[in-house]
Order: sequence, then C-alpha cells, then structure tokens
Amino acid sequence: MYRTHFDVRRPLSKPIGLPRLLPQAPILSSEHLALLAESGTVELLETDETPIPAAEDRENYYDDRHIEYWLSGLFDWRKVRQFITPEMPARYLDLGGSTGRVTRHAVREKEIETWLADININWIDWVDRHFSYPIRAYQSRLSPTIPVADGYFSVISAFSVFTHLDCDERQWLLELLRVLRPGGYLYLTVNDEHVWNFLKDPNWAWLLSAFSRGNDDAGFAKLVKSPMLGPRFIWEYSNAEGYNINTFLSSAYIKKTWGRFATIVDYRVSGHSYQSVVVLRKNS
Repeated sequence: MYRTHFDVRRPLSKPIGLPRLLPQAPILSSEHLALLAESGTVELLETDETPIPAAEDRENYYDDRHIEYWLSGLFDWRKVRQFITPEMPARYLDLGGSTGRVTRHAVREKEIETWLADININWIDWVDRHFSYPIRAYQSRLSPTIPVADGYFSVISAFSVFTHLDCDERQWLLELLRVLRPGGYLYLTVNDEHVWNFLKDPNWAWLLSAFSRGNDDAGFAKLVKSPMLGPRFIWEYSNAEGYNINTFLSSAYIKKTWGRFATIVDYRVSGHSYQSVVVLRKNS
C-alpha cells in the first residue's frame, strides 16, 4: 500500500475534558448562542460522555472555545439529521469527519448506525480511543473508494471535503452515490463564487490567509480581486500528497455537472459558515 503523510502516527494530545466540566469561553456565533438557549441543549451537553479533543486534534476548530466547538457539531448534525427519514434504514456516514465534531452527536441516537471516515489515521485513532458510544470508524484513502456494499447508507455528509478535491471530484461524487440507497441524500459543502467574493472583503482577511496558507499570499490576494477564474479554480498551497489545495466550483457548474448524476434538492449559500451547502438526492 502506498503510504502518505496521513498514515504517519503521532502522539495524541490529552483531551480537554468532558463538555460539562469545561469552562465557558465566549460564544461568537449568534446561531450557536441560540442553540445553547434551546430547551434540551444543556441536558445534552451535561450528559455527553465523550471528551472534547485538544485543538490540535480537531484541526484547530474553534481554538479554545471548546463549548462552541461542541455546539457547532450539534448545529450541523441537526441540519443533516432532517434527511434521515423513517422509511429508510438509519445509516449515516460522516466522510472527512476528523475526530467527530458532528458524529459525537449522531452516535447518541441509538437507532442510527453511525460511521466516520477520515484520511488521517490519527483522527481514527482518537475516535477509537475516546468515543464513549458505538461508532464504525475507518481511515479513508486518497482514491475514491468506500468499502461497503452498494446502496448501504441513507445519508452521507462531507464537510470541507469537496473543497479540497481536484481531479477526483466527480469520481468521489459517483462513489458516494454508489453507496447511497435510492432516495438517500448527500449533504456536501463547497467553496463557490460567493466564497470567492468574501475574499475581496478586508473583513475576511483571515479567510484569505487561510486559503493561501503562505503560498504566494500576495499573488492570491491580487487574484481574488477579479471574478472567479472559470467554473473550476484550484489553488495549490503545498506539495503534499493530498489535502493540499483549495477548490472553488461555481454554483452554475455544480448545478449543471453534479445535477447530471443526482437531483439537487437544495443549494444554501453560506449554509456552513462561509461555505455553501449542496443537498443531492439519489433517484435510482
């Protein structure tokens, strides 16, 4: 098997602790604040027995705002959860799930068979070591392959996965559709022209820097002042074997090209922070 840097194990950091034991840090998102105020949210937080990963073991999502990290996962899970309907087997795959920001909430629903896949073996090790609820986790590969039977899952999400795919974009879409049952849903996030336009705004300078990641920052900053270059634009920020690019796809391209393979039932601009959300249904 060809090894990449995603196969190199490193020592995992000690988890921060159980959600109910964590000190409260500022919650910056109004949506997350509203979720925390909802009936039942505090009870879910106080009864969650899976610890919060250290920031470096969750790709630095939310830095030291650990409760907001927890809330963000619940917030996204509820958006995905609505597509699991009673008439289909409840089987859910979180592709690119890292250390379980979203799936930590899904696994608490015992009637849902929850899977997590990620290309980084360290994230799978973390899930195996620290999850307090049953989950089926495995390391995915660079090639578009999911090792289950046709039509197995009812819902698949991929947060910030297609934002880093180039030549295998359609192959991954087809593989996801292969393992999705007829009538099932894909919940995918993308960088489209709306994200591109954010990068022109000085208020989004942090995002501009995150996209270029030190690779010709000035050149990229100049580039985004113009309209997006074509229906697909790839910015490569490292020479790593994978996860080394930021991919921009126009909404017109997505609707025309992806719509040939499945029905697009929803397209939500900024549906996942700054990223847009595409929801597709497999017809047959």
